[in-house]
Amino acid sequence: MKKKCTDIFFLSVLILFTSCSGKSGDKNIESESLISGRFTIVYSGNVGGKIEPCGCRPPLGGLAKRATVINQIRSEAKDILVLDSGALFFSGLHLYPPNDYILKLYARTIRDISSGMGLDALNVSAFDLADSPDSLLAFANAMPSKFLSANIVWKGTENLIFEPNTSFTVGKFRIGVFGLIAQKSFGMNIFTDDAPVSVLDPVETARKEVAKLKEKSDIVIALAYMDIKNVKALIAEVPGINIIVLSHTNPHRPTSDHNIFNPMLVNNTIIVRCPDGGRVLGRLDIDVINGSTEFANKETDVVLKPVALREKEGIFEKSNFLNTFIDLVGDIEDDQSIKELVEKAKKIEQAYKDSMGLNKI
Repeated sequence: MKKKCTDIFFLSVLILFTSCSGKSGDKNIESESLISGRFTIVYSGNVGGKIEPCGCRPPLGGLAKRATVINQIRSEAKDILVLDSGALFFSGLHLYPPNDYILKLYARTIRDISSGMGLDALNVSAFDLADSPDSLLAFANAMPSKFLSANIVWKGTENLIFEPNTSFTVGKFRIGVFGLIAQKSFGMNIFTDDAPVSVLDPVETARKEVAKLKEKSDIVIALAYMDIKNVKALIAEVPGINIIVLSHTNPHRPTSDHNIFNPMLVNNTIIVRCPDGGRVLGRLDIDVINGSTEFANKETDVVLKPVALREKEGIFEKSNFLNTFIDLVGDIEDDQSIKELVEKAKKIEQAYKDSMGLNKI
């Protein structure tokens, strides 16, 4: 009888210990819920193959200035992720001679320079596929950056062409990132009937990707190439996306008017996007407080009550974000190594134009 009681006691202790510690390999919910810290996302979208400042007044943009700004942010923010939401390499859906040679030259220059600037992940858009899927796959194999698309497949199959998602450890946080593209724009299919690729349903795709990434990530980011209307509809259907970095499917109309690109908070998902043409770089600073994924805009959602009073009332501090647009203006110093690569490309372009008798495009 004594032995039986002892066995029951030890069995009870074992069950109690097991229930407190969790299964081997499971997340420690209690400790992870208390993670606090900051990370920074440097983002762009709809660069559209631009390698030098625009011809506007004042001139804005250029890869040499972009490199300088990214390096400056790296010196200020220890834990950063550099992301592009799509339409990085080309501004059109098709390439035609004789200017196709020049556009491909620009794309190769962006490829080489982006590798050096530490681009972590790129969302594949229809514009990036303007040359061909095979040529973009060659770019992906030549770059350390992750080329992501969870719903672009070879036509007639469900075989993905690019990696659907990836994960990064940024400071204290595990960040899952996936790529997504809309099926339609203005009621028309993104890809024509004769294209070698097609697009899986973005809502169903996002639901699957979020489920996978939530298992191993503290923060889930979608790089999305779709209209804002479709993004809002996606968020309503698919909870759990913490941040969406957006490029749009509308015709490119370069502008640096920040007002129409200010971040939005929709169903607790942060949506950010950049003006077209590589004129502006976005910076999103995320402060996570006690692991909360309920966010407030640090610039607009100001809470004046003291912390002690808020806690007494059961109102606990949210995590927050601060978005900054950085105009790549003329007084930003060019990164000289990048400038040399751009100038080399421009010389090759001029030699080609001379040989073909082309006017400046």
